[in-house]
Amino acid sequence: MSHIPYPQWMRPAAVRSVWLTTGLVVFTYLGTHVLNHSLGNISLAWMERDLLVQKFIWLG
Repeated sequence: MSHIPYPQWMRPAAVRSVWLTTGLVVFTYLGTHVLNHSLGNISLAWMERDLLVQKFIWLG
């Protein structure tokens, strides 16, 4: 029996929700990571301050 994939519009809503959620989490992580690197070009103090914000976001 061959597996025929569903068209995207027929995929279950739960799968789309999981994909959207994980994609937003990865996008947010990468955005804050790149922002922290760019702040390091300005000042080490700014980079450390942003690290505190990241810890608040990711560690609760």
